[in-house]
Amino acid sequence: MRYFRVAVIITTFYSLICNGHAACLTYTNRVYVTGTLTRQVFPGPPGYESIARGDTPEIYYVLKLDPAACVDQDPTDRELPAIKNVTDIQLVLTHEQYVQLEKMLGRRIRVSGTLFPAETGHHHTPVLMDKAEYGH
Repeated sequence: MRYFRVAVIITTFYSLICNGHAACLTYTNRVYVTGTLTRQVFPGPPGYESIARGDTPEIYYVLKLDPAACVDQDPTDRELPAIKNVTDIQLVLTHEQYVQLEKMLGRRIRVSGTLFPAETGHHHTPVLMDKAEYGH
């Protein structure tokens, strides 16, 4: 029985490491994530529902994570909730960053920055990244 418990613990630990889920991301510190950079068009004002029905198109870069991640709730701020199964992170970028990153579209890149939850109609993923910096 003792060997069984040890085997379960080792298997669980190995699974966490291999799947990249050993720890959730945080709102309180700079985080590092890897994913495929995509360009997506979302409906903007006035209704944030349908470009075909007259909403303004809004173009954003979104990092598609593989594997998915999670974000821990900020223990000091209940407005920053825990989020599970994060597959997409909208990047909040300057015009210059959009230009620089354009050549990276469709490629896997590593990005670091600070996370915050979606708050407005312009936020199209559950969690977004601000102060983004990327490396190849």
